[in-house]
Amino acid sequence: MQNRFRIPLVAVAALAIGMLVAGPAAGDNEVRVESTVTLAKPNPFHGHVSAREADCIGHRLVRVIKLKSGAGDNQVIGSTHTNNRGRWSIPVARAKGAYYARVKRRKKAFAGGTTTTVCTADHSAVRHFDTV
Repeated sequence: MQNRFRIPLVAVAALAIGMLVAGPAAGDNEVRVESTVTLAKPNPFHGHVSAREADCIGHRLVRVIKLKSGAGDNQVIGSTHTNNRGRWSIPVARAKGAYYARVKRRKKAFAGGTTTTVCTADHSAVRHFDTV
């Protein structure tokens, strides 16, 4: 008669433990927000980050990268953060070659940890500059 109660008791205990472990993960909502970074055509090392959520626009890390011809790694020319409106600029005197801008992915949790916003990474189109 004791075996009759032991199996359901073990099953209920296993279910309760599973709910405790899965509970926080199930309650966490992750919202993915597409981000776009641009590198201005006429003015090297200026651009804009845009997204449908304001939390994905301001204070984003942007890097400008110069493409290397042939073998070798591309070169990071500079980095900066966007202002509250998503605008960014890196002061550089000369620009000769092919460049693109890259904005890093950002993950931001909100009060209570119930919602996490994931701002996606992006890279701009490659621009060619000849200002010496």
